[in-house]
Amino acid sequence: ISLADVTADSDREALAGGLELLGGGDIVRWDADIHVVRPDASLLPVGLFMARLPNPISGDESLLVQLADISARTHADSLRDCVAAVRQVVVSSAGLDGALPQLLRTFCGYLGWDVAQYWAVDSDQRAMRVHNAWNASGEALDGFLDASRTEAVVQGTGLIGRVWRSGVLGAEEDLNDVNDYERLAVAQSAGLRSVVAFPVVAGGEAVGVIELASVRARGLQDDEVTMLVTAGVEIGQFIRRTEIAQALRRSEADHRAIYERSPIGIARISSGGEILEANPALLLMLEHDEETMRASAWPD
Repeated sequence: ISLADVTADSDREALAGGLELLGGGDIVRWDADIHVVRPDASLLPVGLFMARLPNPISGDESLLVQLADISARTHADSLRDCVAAVRQVVVSSAGLDGALPQLLRTFCGYLGWDVAQYWAVDSDQRAMRVHNAWNASGEALDGFLDASRTEAVVQGTGLIGRVWRSGVLGAEEDLNDVNDYERLAVAQSAGLRSVVAFPVVAGGEAVGVIELASVRARGLQDDEVTMLVTAGVEIGQFIRRTEIAQALRRSEADHRAIYERSPIGIARISSGGEILEANPALLLMLEHDEETMRASAWPD
């Protein structure tokens, strides 16, 4: 078996290019980070180093190949980059609807999950339903997503319901070993193996749950658990800020409508006595426009 045989498809072109440069004598060493395929079809990130080694006695050359497991480093890099991407989304988005697709795509892209869904609490607080979803693996998971959209989860029922009630991250490492997961049959039909769900916390309570699913069995390391829980809190704070901002805008709009429509004359005046603004009722009452009123002493 050759190195090319165990190299991931996405990295074979780069490997071939490196071997060609070494074989042609253009370079004497070449290194890159690639992925190799394990017997269970999972990918292992490795650091590859190759160098031409001349034999001073025979004159022949051999090729030195070294592989180093860099999974711990790439795992840490992925968590760090995911945190940075989540924070970038929440500081640059005007509202939750615009942020959710980017957030779900971020979790899939940086952490290697195949599908992500955001479950939000209904207005009557009785059930959670899917509010947004991201599919990173194509049509094979469409059936699972369709089934999720029709699901109404109550507190304490299944993985999503338990996370909602407890406010604590939950996970199923292998769906073949569980019986109480919502949509179990359709998840297994779609080839999903592992699921994790973590709460989105605002004001001390879970206002939503983010669910991540994978087609391969995978466990969670402590640092990933910490990162997901932290992300859930930061997203919850973002939701609370946007709700407050929306409430303030509605309040300002209501006050503005009262100001404009009031039959009573109303004016805003600076501390120096200068008129800043007058409502239509006052302008009609005094038979002046704002420019005339600003140009004259107030009150005149």
